[in-house]
Amino acid sequence: MDKENKNKQNDQPKEEQQNTDKTQAEYREIPKEELNPILEKHKKWVETDGKEGERADLRKANLSDANLKNAELSKANFEKAELSNVNFKHASLRETNFRKANCGESNFKNARLNDANLQRRQKNSNH
Repeated sequence: MDKENKNKQNDQPKEEQQNTDKTQAEYREIPKEELNPILEKHKKWVETDGKEGERADLRKANLSDANLKNAELSKANFEKAELSNVNFKHASLRETNFRKANCGESNFKNARLNDANLQRRQKNSNH
């Protein structure tokens, strides 16, 4: 990094830099090559009623812009996840936990959301 760019980075107010760092640290990054095996194990878990595979625990995961079209994600846990611009078209999301997840601009067209928890974050709440 050259001296000029380094000085510009250091000119950023500390509070702003800390907020950016905090936001990035809130979510787990899950690359596509790691997500696919999670989805496969979860599908097996659903199909075998929990006897095989593994339930998808995607709490606080950053899956922005992911393509989960036709995915079997019933009973998956997306609590507090970053799910903006995710394609859930035709996905099975029965009993899935989306509590406090950010699903802004996501596509849920023809997704099955029976008994899914869609509780949103409350603004100005102390809870």
